[in-house]
Amino acid sequence: MKPAGRLGIYLLMRPAMVPIVKVRFVDDFIIYTFFGTMMFVIGLIAGYLAMNRYYAGRFVTIGRKCEEVETIVPLIAELERES
Repeated sequence: MKPAGRLGIYLLMRPAMVPIVKVRFVDDFIIYTFFGTMMFVIGLIAGYLAMNRYYAGRFVTIGRKCEEVETIVPLIAELERES
């Protein structure tokens, strides 16, 4: 079976059908810098949201304790423990 035209000859000469892609160092650097920056920003946002949820829950718990005891002693004890 004989391939027709230049494309057929080109396909026969290429080993294992590996695409030929030339990527410059600058392109790789830009891609990896962008990817790293995006991961850093996503990590900052996720960390902020996790800590916000954690401390909001603790504040509600301490508020309930203060309400039960009717003093601010649990709040002061929590502030001493955190600092």
